[in-house]
Amino acid sequence: MHVAAPEEELATKKADTLNRAIADYQAKGWILLNQTSNSAQLKKPKEFSVGFFIIGLFLLVIVAVIYLVAYAVKSDEIITLTTDDQANLVVNGKTILPVVNRPQTPEELKKSKRSTFIGLIILGVLVLIPILILIFTAHAH
Repeated sequence: MHVAAPEEELATKKADTLNRAIADYQAKGWILLNQTSNSAQLKKPKEFSVGFFIIGLFLLVIVAVIYLVAYAVKSDEIITLTTDDQANLVVNGKTILPVVNRPQTPEELKKSKRSTFIGLIILGVLVLIPILILIFTAHAH
C-alpha cells in the first residue's frame, strides 16, 4: 500500500481546490483560457444588457418629450428698445442704466432658478438614474 507523502497530499489538495474553483466560475459563465498545475486564467465575456439599453432609450425619449413640451409651451419673446432723453437704453419701458455689475432683476432671478431646476432634473434623469440602475443590476449578479 502506497502512503502519500505530505508534499503529494498538498499537491492533490491544491489541484482539487483549483479545479473546484474553476468549475464554480465556469458555472457562472466564465471561460477557461489557460490552466497549469497551480493556476488558471478565466475570462468572463461581456454581456449586452437589452434591458439597460431599453431603459436608456426610454429615458432619452422622456427627456426629448419634456423638451418638446417645454418648447411648445414657451412663447416667442418680444422686446421694445428705445432711449430716453438722457440717452439711456429703455427696454420694454424700463430704463437700463449703464451699470457694470447691476443686480439681476426678479424676472432674471426667477428664470435663472427655473433653468437651474430644469438642469438638475435633466442631470438626475441622464446621470443619476442610470448609475443607480447599474449599481442595483451589479448587486443582482
